[in-house]
Order: sequence, then C-alpha cells, then structure tokens
Amino acid sequence: MICPKVYVVILNWNGKDDTVECLNSLKKLSYPNFRVIVVDNASTDGSQELIKRTRPDVELIENSANLGCGGGNNVGIREALKKGADYVFLLNNDTIVDSNLLSILVEVGESSPQIGIIGPKIYPYSEPDKIWAAGAETVRFSYYIGKLRGFNQRDKGQYDFDGEVDFLLTCGVMIKREVFELIGLLDADYFYTTEDFDFCLRARKTGFKVFYVSRAMMWHKVAASVGGMGYTPTRKYYSERGKVIFMKKHAKWWQWPKFLLFAFGSIPYVFVRESLRGNQKAAIAKAKGIYDGFRIRKVVRKIM
Repeated sequence: MICPKVYVVILNWNGKDDTVECLNSLKKLSYPNFRVIVVDNASTDGSQELIKRTRPDVELIENSANLGCGGGNNVGIREALKKGADYVFLLNNDTIVDSNLLSILVEVGESSPQIGIIGPKIYPYSEPDKIWAAGAETVRFSYYIGKLRGFNQRDKGQYDFDGEVDFLLTCGVMIKREVFELIGLLDADYFYTTEDFDFCLRARKTGFKVFYVSRAMMWHKVAASVGGMGYTPTRKYYSERGKVIFMKKHAKWWQWPKFLLFAFGSIPYVFVRESLRGNQKAAIAKAKGIYDGFRIRKVVRKIM
C-alpha cells in the first residue's frame, strides 16, 4: 500500500511548553509517512533552543518577525510543498492529537479527488467530554461570518457522522497539495483568525469539498496565544478586522447593510458593557479592528 507523504506544519509563537506537548503527541501517530515542520514566529521565550535540544528530528524554521497565523503557516506550507508533500496538515501548537488522526484523514482524502480539505472533531483540552468544533457553518454573511458546529455541547454522538461542511479550522486541518496549486496559500492579510474561513470558501468556489470526519479527533487549548477565548483586546482587534477583510473579498453588495448595521451599531453598546467590566481596552480594540479592516487594501490574488 502506497502512503501519501504528509507534512505536519506547526506554528509556534512564545508557546514552547505547548509546542513540546504537541510534538510529543505526534510521536504516537500510527501513520507511517509523515514529517514535521515547526515554524517559529520570532519567539522570545526560548522556544527555538528548547525545540532544537529536545526534538532534533523536527525541522525548525525560524522567522525573523511574527508573520501571524496566515503568514507563518505559509512559510511552512511552501517548505512542505517544495519537499514533495501530498498533504499538508496544519496544526496549532496548543493541541494534542489522537494516534489514528492522520491515518483516518488520509484515508478519507484518498477516497475522492473532489475532497480537498479534511478536518477532525475537535474537543477542548480542558473539557474532553464537550465538543469545541465539528466543522463550521456559514451564517449568511451576517456579522459573525460563520459559527462552530456543536460548540460547547456535550458529545452524545450527535456529530458522529462524516460529510461536507462549509468551513474547517486551521488549528487542525488536512489540505491536499492540489488545493494549494489551484487557489494559492492562506491570505496573510488576516494575520490572526478568519484566514481559515477565507481559504475554505476559496476552495469551495473552485469545486473542492470541505469534509468533516468525526472518527478523527484532537484536543485544543483554544486561543492560548492570545489569552484564551475571552473578550481580550488582541482577540477582538483581529477578529473584527478579519470580518471586514472577509466581507471586502467575498460579500455581495446586498449583504453589506446588515453587516454594517451590526458592526457599527454594536460599538456603543459594547463600550458601555465592557467599561462596566473594566475592560475598555477590548471595546476600543474592537472599533480599531473594524477601522483598520476598511483601511487594508482589498486583495484578491493567488497567494503563492
């Protein structure tokens, strides 16, 4: 049996302990033909030295600056494709994976040439009996762009089936070489968040299927690099900016009024609410993210 070559690309930014735990979980993978690339986004916590010392078998690429999620992952993707990868598995450093994950995803990917992006069921690291994401779905280009399917639900088998979804998340997703060759890489303009929604939509527009596989599993610490899933300034800035960039690339003219109503109409409410919580910086970051999203030039290009 011929096993396609898989490259696992892990992006690290000041998360050395998480990265080492993630790398250790990869040692247990049953799939026989994979290599690992760690892309370091100019960490200052000693990550590079620790990875070199503890995992000399892993290829480490050291960026001279923090290129964000899209830009950093693109460095690893280019290297993987240059070395003949048939599949690239993008994996957050704050995750651990099931031993059969790659085997299952490759099996599904090889079952059809139309299946271009394949992803697992994802659980929160701290609450493994709950679902974090069983794929994601569109919310009609409203202010939220998309939502995680099954988020925060107890896993009772309600998503124990395989099938097409609108989106999968780059915290853990397998992508065929042919997808990159046709549509390019991730859009680095997003920097953090939304690049996965953008990439999946671009792939679907060219005829590739985005496929969720419930039998493949992983666990995610969820937004560890930006302080978790709370209403933090960093997270809100990039999420709001990303929504605007996404709309500029993909929305029809008639989808804009609702988006703008929610985007700008929510700012006064959020400012009052977060001020009462002593979290004014996050409210200001939200407004700044929207503003900066409109300032960024619309980029529709093949990103290679």
